[in-house]
Amino acid sequence: MSGRHYWALAAIACALPVPVAAAERTLSIIDFDRIQATGAITVIVTRSNATSVRIVGDNRDLETIDASVHGQTLKIGGAHFAWGSSTVAHAPLTVYVSTPKLSVVGFTGSGRIEIDQLRGPKVSAWLSGSGSMTIAQTDVENLSLAVAGSGQMTAGGHASQAKLEAIGSAVLDAAGLTSQDATLTAYGASTITARATRNADATATGAASIHVDGHPACSVHNTGAGAVTCN
Repeated sequence: MSGRHYWALAAIACALPVPVAAAERTLSIIDFDRIQATGAITVIVTRSNATSVRIVGDNRDLETIDASVHGQTLKIGGAHFAWGSSTVAHAPLTVYVSTPKLSVVGFTGSGRIEIDQLRGPKVSAWLSGSGSMTIAQTDVENLSLAVAGSGQMTAGGHASQAKLEAIGSAVLDAAGLTSQDATLTAYGASTITARATRNADATATGAASIHVDGHPACSVHNTGAGAVTCN
């Protein structure tokens, strides 16, 4: 290699961005049983005996995200802006949350939230925006799930009573969730897939669609081009 080519390549290498190692910030958090998060971030929620919150990502971004408890609610969002605003990060940020119990989980934005377990007599979860929510396992007496916008929610497990709602072009995939009785409502061009073993009350409006497995006794209400199928 000629000296000219060597120095040209060296100049290009110096101009390339240098990867920044992932950094971590651990927060001191009091107990909570609700989560409300927003933004283009990833939130990983794990059921544990201990309460903890840590943020992992580019060191330049760690201070732009705040997680603090207000009443019984852990709010996760932009630290230097009005709550609910979004910030542009140098690299994806991940917030790891551990808590022994949850009764309400909400997420707004284009990010994603993953929840390993939801348990209890009454639990609700909602998603708004273009993001995604995954609930791996539920064991709940009275479960309420709602998604609005263009996002996708996926849920599995068991519930005695389930209330499922989708609005806009959202997708609520609860095919892996078995309930005894389910009330399902889909608006716009949204889609709900579910499983009920005893009763299902399904309402589809606009171009929405609902599909229910489990051979329940179905009560069907269609408006417009809405479609409901029960098997």
